[in-house]
Amino acid sequence: MQRSSDTAALPAALIAACLVLALSALSATGCGETPPSGSASTGEPALLVEMATAGTRDLDVTVEAVGTAYASGQVDIRPQVDGTLVTAPFVEGSDVEAGQVLARLDDSKPRASLALVEAQLDSARAKLAVAAERLGRYKHLAAEELVSREEYATLDSDHKAAAAQVREHEAEVRLAQRNLEDYTLKAPISGRMGIRYVDVGNYIESGTVLATLVATDPVEVLFTLPSTAIQGIEVGQEAEIRETEGVRAVLGRGRIRVIDPRVDTDTRMVSVKALVPNADEKLKAGQFVGVTLLRERRAGAVVVPEDAVIPYAGKTYVYVVANEHASRREVVLGVRLPEIVEVRSGLEAGETIVTRGQHRLADGVKVEQQTRTAPGSPVNNSGDDAGPD
Repeated sequence: MQRSSDTAALPAALIAACLVLALSALSATGCGETPPSGSASTGEPALLVEMATAGTRDLDVTVEAVGTAYASGQVDIRPQVDGTLVTAPFVEGSDVEAGQVLARLDDSKPRASLALVEAQLDSARAKLAVAAERLGRYKHLAAEELVSREEYATLDSDHKAAAAQVREHEAEVRLAQRNLEDYTLKAPISGRMGIRYVDVGNYIESGTVLATLVATDPVEVLFTLPSTAIQGIEVGQEAEIRETEGVRAVLGRGRIRVIDPRVDTDTRMVSVKALVPNADEKLKAGQFVGVTLLRERRAGAVVVPEDAVIPYAGKTYVYVVANEHASRREVVLGVRLPEIVEVRSGLEAGETIVTRGQHRLADGVKVEQQTRTAPGSPVNNSGDDAGPD
């Protein structure tokens, strides 16, 4: 019986010994320090990432707007009198010079009126000559008291009346000449003729538009800017005019001519007008165009690849690599250009940043530059993907 009791106690001792060993193992492993969330464990293998160095670049801070091109001069050719159109010697779409005759109306009646008043003027001048000759003759007689003063005064009055008649008829001649000029329409400015709307032989009333004359060089571009973006924009500043679609080709370069001193209370926009040379006629009146203005030029700005920037919760971050370890850092961005972005603060030129693989990183993680492979070759970025057995 005693042997049986010793034999029964043996398994209990073994169980107790196992429990002691297990507790010792837990004390050795489970009671050690666990790395905090977001930090790397000691001895963790380096993660493969792509890196780049923050560089510098001279950046142009620009303001973009859209506007409309207008002719610098546009005139509707209209007669001021009624009449029959007898000639229109201009060619549609041709260039004309200021003062060139564009159209004539039937002017037979105003010419006859002019001839009439010119004849009356000639008669008045003849009468004035007779009155002047008589007055001169009687002046000597009056000096010798051979004629009465009343008779001399009458002759002097007749002379003055004859002179007044001459002046009156001269005014009538000028008026008749001016009326005659209204029957001939001349180009008030140099430019290009548009389409003719009235054919020769038609009777037209005053104010009827015969054609439109447009000054094609230069052109004016009218656009608006937000009141918050007008600082740094000045009269005389260069304005680059582009297409609004496709490759946005440059159509011309001009200068700001005027900036409206008022801000629209409804839109909070400021109107701006630029004058653009248009000798090559790339710009057409009424064309919708894009406008680029240089607001500021920043020399030596810090820039990084756009892929390096991580937006999160309304802020932006980059992972900076130092001593083979990555750390997340908040940065403030500036101008964005194709594939690169300016960093206004939070990063210095020359610092190394992660451009690919940031989603697997945390502060303190050890990283290693990924070796670039030929296009099409598989790349193991994680370092923990095992191949097939």
